[in-house]
Amino acid sequence: MTGKKAQTLEQRFWEKVEVGDWNNCWLWLAGTNNKGYGKFELKGTTWQAHRVAYKLSYDDFNHKLSVLHTCDNPRCCNPGHLFPGTNAD
Repeated sequence: MTGKKAQTLEQRFWEKVEVGDWNNCWLWLAGTNNKGYGKFELKGTTWQAHRVAYKLSYDDFNHKLSVLHTCDNPRCCNPGHLFPGTNAD
């Protein structure tokens, strides 16, 4: 049987990101929502791509908190630019 090997979640996600230098934004290359945030489909639910990037990179994830960008670029998925916080932050 010849078939395509199933991709891991990480492979499927990161192939949609333009990964580059750690200091630069890593841009989401797939679909975005009306505010410019990347959209990633996972088990029938649409997630913001930067939240998935944070979860994949740091695992310690409080779903009650937002994932914020130090760069203020909604398409950025660089884990080094992401941090958990509240809307007040």
